[in-house]
Amino acid sequence: MTLRFVRRNLGYLSVIGLLFMASCESDKNEEIVNDSMSTEEVLNVIEADDISSSIDNLLEEDYDLFTAGKTSSNRANRPPGCVERTVEEIPNGKRVILDYGEGCGRFVVLAGVIIKEYTREEGSYSRKVTFENFSINGNVFEGEKSFSKVRENANGNPQVTIVSDLTITLESGEVVMNKGEKVKEVIEGGDTRTRRDDVVSISGYWEHTKDGETRSVEITDNLIRNHACRYIESGVVEVTRRNGDMYSVDFGDGTCDNKAVVTKPDGTTEEITLRRPFKFK
Repeated sequence: MTLRFVRRNLGYLSVIGLLFMASCESDKNEEIVNDSMSTEEVLNVIEADDISSSIDNLLEEDYDLFTAGKTSSNRANRPPGCVERTVEEIPNGKRVILDYGEGCGRFVVLAGVIIKEYTREEGSYSRKVTFENFSINGNVFEGEKSFSKVRENANGNPQVTIVSDLTITLESGEVVMNKGEKVKEVIEGGDTRTRRDDVVSISGYWEHTKDGETRSVEITDNLIRNHACRYIESGVVEVTRRNGDMYSVDFGDGTCDNKAVVTKPDGTTEEITLRRPFKFK
């Protein structure tokens, strides 16, 4: 066997190997392009955000009850009585520690510690929130949130901007990362001492990462949340995959119900039932 023959055959094998690798890569890309999200997966993206937002609601209840003097829309929404609340003075503000111990609450069990640091400025305040072994119904939170609140925005309404960078280990063991920003404007009821009549308009965007895939989520039509209703009453959220496929979630026309409509990339629609959000008791 000549050296020339060996080299020629090695060349053939190299070409075949490259073609095989290209074919595998093509198949992988084709799988990514063709693989579509189920409505259940879209619902999971929405639910992960609901779980994250439940912390916002809990913190707002605590702020209103102990700082602003506002009353809750429902006594059942107030933080459980078993929480140990500690306040410490810090430069230009204070630190509030909410310690739920090993777990307390009836239908919603809170455990661990939330640490809030307030910084006050003229007409506004900022708040940084971190967690120590904190969980809601077994869903464990890591990371931080920051809140910047103004008494009056350009529309004359109270407004809070929330920046989140959270890792949530779900009760099932799955890990979800939510990172982004929301703006919540109280468009009705901001001038009263009760949350019962508050109507909130929500805008924003975030990234939802699970199982190594990141989906971009954007509120394209402001979500409207009435505190008298457990569910979002209207607005549109778009969930976009890395291959460009976009799924639209329409929460309706203002009716208080647990229904939403998902529009898939091919234009077909499907009604989904929203899971009941946490209610603190």
